[in-house]
Formats: sequence, C-alpha cells, structure tokens
Amino acid sequence: MRLSSRDKKALMLGGLVLAALIGLRYVLMPLNDSWRDARQRIAQAGDTLQRLQDQQLQLRAQHRRLMDFYGPGLAQPLPTAEQAGVEFVKTVEDLLKAAGLGSQGVQAQPVRPLREVPGVAVVGLQVQLAGRPEQITQCLASLCQSRQPILVQSLTATKPGKDGDQQLNVSMVIATLARWEGGR
Repeated sequence: MRLSSRDKKALMLGGLVLAALIGLRYVLMPLNDSWRDARQRIAQAGDTLQRLQDQQLQLRAQHRRLMDFYGPGLAQPLPTAEQAGVEFVKTVEDLLKAAGLGSQGVQAQPVRPLREVPGVAVVGLQVQLAGRPEQITQCLASLCQSRQPILVQSLTATKPGKDGDQQLNVSMVIATLARWEGGR
C-alpha cells in the first residue's frame, strides 16, 4: 500500500499533534503543577517566617519588660540548689546592709521543685528585720537590681506599740530560682 504525499502530510500532522498532546499532558502540565506547588510552599514559608519574626519581636519586648522588672539576675544561668542557697544568703545580707537594715534573723526554707517548670527549684529564706519605712522600701526596690532573681513570696509589716516610733518590724519570705537536680 502506497501513501500519497497528502496522506503522508496528514499522518505527519497527526503525529505532531499527538506528540504535542502527549508532551502537554506528561511534561508541561506536571511542570506547571510543580511550579504552582512550589509557589504555594514559598508563600506558606513566607507567612511562617513573618509569624516567627512577629513572635521574636514579642519575645524580645517581653524579655526587656522582665529584665526591667526582675533585674539583671534574670539573664544569669541558674545555679544548682546548693550554690543558690549559699549565694542567696550572701546576696540578701548585702542588700540589707546596703539599705541600712539589720537582720533579726534569716532562716532557710526547704528547697522545693517548681512543678510548672521541670528542672527548676525554689530556694527560699524567711527574713526578719526592723527599720524605718523608707529603709524597707529601699531594700525592696533593690531586690530588682540583685545579681540573682528574687521573688517576694510574702511580706508582713507590723508597727511596735510606741506611737512616736517610726520603726516597722517586717517578716518576709523571699525566694530565688535554681537548677533542680533530682531529689537533692
């Protein structure tokens, strides 16, 4: 069977159309789909990046607020509970001395793990002191500038019976944070 030149051209054209359709279906369409998916992933990554940058700005602002409130001690790594207990007593004595207050007693509280933050413990002291109101407020204000973060857990102030006396008796429980290493 002989094909005429017209038939050969028709077959050639049909073959080209078929090759174009196959190329479109199996090459160009998957390529277009992968480009669309890539653009979608890029857009999602951009959204995620923007969200993370916003969170970073919020965390930096919160860190600045915490540093202003709790002082430079917040930026220090946590010592062990034993180290914190020794340093904490010294820090409290230094703060009382700087405020012109004499301690009537400093009693260590039991070290207890902080349930909300695994690996962290609370080291507490009960402090009894007496002084003028301005000395006590100066002492409380200086807690924020300590080399250790200091939390006031409770504070009770009483005025002795003398009316003309400006002296206050203060009992407070203050604490700092430490690394909790198991049952120690």
